Formats: sequence, C-alpha cells, structure tokens
Amino acid sequence: ESLPQMATIGEVDDLQSILERTPFKLDIATEGFQFEQGGAADLPGEVAEIFDLFGVEVCTVDISLRFSRAAAESASASPEPVAFDGEMTIDKAAGAFKRFPYPLRNLRALIEFDDAMIHLKSLVANGSGESVVMMNGQVSSVAQPSVDMHLDSTNLPLDAALIDAMPPGARSMMRSLFGKHGAGTTVPFNGDVGNH
Repeated sequence: ESLPQMATIGEVDDLQSILERTPFKLDIATEGFQFEQGGAADLPGEVAEIFDLFGVEVCTVDISLRFSRAAAESASASPEPVAFDGEMTIDKAAGAFKRFPYPLRNLRALIEFDDAMIHLKSLVANGSGESVVMMNGQVSSVAQPSVDMHLDSTNLPLDAALIDAMPPGARSMMRSLFGKHGAGTTVPFNGDVGNH
C-alpha cells in the first residue's frame, strides 16, 4: 500500500489515520552504550524494563531493536499493532536479578526479547569470593506473567549475600542453621572464603 498524494488528504485526521495503517520497518542499533544507575530514561522502554528486572546498575551494552507494522487489512479495518524484537549484550555489569537479589559483578549476558518474552540466553557473572554464577531462562510478559530461570554456580560460599537473597522463610531457616558458621558475613569479591 502506498501513501496517497498530499493534495488528496483533506484533514489532519486523515493523515493520522493513514499513518496508523501504513506498514513500516525500523531498525535501530547502538554499540558501546555506557549505562549508569539512573540512566534508564536514556533507554527504550523495553530495554529499561530488562535492566530493572535484572537490577543492572552499571554496564556497557550493545542493543539491536527492530520495529515493524504490517499493512491494515483494509481502509476500514483496525490498524495492525506495532511489533518489536531485539537483542542486547551486556558487559562489565553489576546488578542482581529482582526475584533473587544476589549481588553480581563482571556480569556478561546475551538477552533476546520481543513484545511477549524476554529470553536470557546466557548470563555469566562473579558473586562472593571466587564464585561464578550462570543463568539462563525466560520471562513472559503476556496475560499471565511468568519467570522460568535456571541458575548454576561454582564455588558459591554460604554467606550473608546468598542468604539475604533468599525468600523470607528460607532466609530465616538458613540463618538459624548456619548463622554460627560464617553465614552472617559476606565474603568479599575474590576474597578468602574462610569458614563459609
């Protein structure tokens, strides 16, 4: 469908109606974007939501976004919705997943997303001591939002940072079981695990 000649457009409302039905494709990409805490206003809304979900405080990010709309079926049909999808790589990040706020550093992640799902393809980061944390999974933003994340780690000390990230019931139980065995303190990044 092509745009009509400007002379045939009678009113501004006609132009708005035409633009709402006009198909388009728009690709946006940026590399090396420096994100700092409070900088979410500088990001597209969908990307800002991902940063909020993963608690990203600072990082370097590459973003590729694609927006499109198909042509309306007819001049009287409702306009087609704008669809979007994209990919994002995150590097040199610090943050914590909102639903399990264990602090992470040196975070690297590959995330793919669209208007219904966020796919965490891979996340590798350092936690307390010399621990390495790896995550993958997906977050749905459809009618019944859901989170399906898989977390693996190596050399993860049982310390206050880990216990504080747990849900309240588990946190209380873990403190009563391991509080006298180093679980009341946090092992510094690259620090000695000691009795944790």
